Amino acid sequence: MHTALLTWLKGPAWAVGATLVLWGILFLSFKVRGKRLPHVAVPAQGERVASLAGLKAQIEKGRMGANMALVAAMGTPLIFAVAYGVVVFFQSTPLAAEGVAMAGTLGLIMWGCSVLKWRATGRDLSRVRWLHDAKVMVADRVSELKLRGFTVFTDCHLGDRAIDHILVGPKGVFVVQTAVGMGAFQADLNTHGTATYDGRALFFPGKEDHETVSRACEDAEKLSEWLCEALDIPLAARAIVALPGWRIKRTSAEGISVIHPTQFEALFQYVRPRPLTTEEAALISERVEQLCTSHVPSVLTTVPAAPTADLRHRDEFPE
Repeated sequence: MHTALLTWLKGPAWAVGATLVLWGILFLSFKVRGKRLPHVAVPAQGERVASLAGLKAQIEKGRMGANMALVAAMGTPLIFAVAYGVVVFFQSTPLAAEGVAMAGTLGLIMWGCSVLKWRATGRDLSRVRWLHDAKVMVADRVSELKLRGFTVFTDCHLGDRAIDHILVGPKGVFVVQTAVGMGAFQADLNTHGTATYDGRALFFPGKEDHETVSRACEDAEKLSEWLCEALDIPLAARAIVALPGWRIKRTSAEGISVIHPTQFEALFQYVRPRPLTTEEAALISERVEQLCTSHVPSVLTTVPAAPTADLRHRDEFPE
């Protein structure tokens, strides 16, 4: 009895072992190839999002992981069946029903695990792609402000603080931070649910975010201090939070601007200026350039004429 049990267990054991070898090879290949790419965690609502370069690297890593998970999902039943068939073929004892049942059960379990892993990697890749698209949406809208005389700096770092965009132009200096999380995932980036803003915090369905606004204000304050110390120019940078995937409902005129990216043009048509001379703007731009990976120079040196924005809801665009 004991000998017979070992005989029909041999086939399933070899099949499981061969499948684990396949998984191990794919895992090691992914680890070796993925070491060159940085890890970017998927943020919760209100957490800082990685730079566009970091998200592109994570997309590449996610695509590689999804492809390998697909190979595992497709290869698992094939390797399992072939390994089991080879062992059974070379056995001198008859094929046992118990062994076939055991092999079938284990094979289905391992194939199911590989399919679940493939689907999970696909979902993660979709999330990172969505984050990348959201960041690109903000970057594209911000870059349009160069037509209004602004120089746009992107992916900036002031000490341990990461700033998505810094704008220097005739109406002053602005810090733009992108706030995006999974609450809006898979939604149209132009329209989604409503987030309420009371001037101090953001209120999403089922969640309050007190960090995004305060952190953006701190970033603007730190940048102001850094520029004032270096250039001896009285300066107060203003913070703007871009929130892709959400409509923003303001309940107070207090606080910084929190807008959907499509509202940048309307905001800068009427925002109250804190004027800079051409010389001051040039000095500030030269200083800020040290912090950032890229910049888009302004097209004009003065604010162009533009149609008057619809300001019937002025509380959406505080100073």
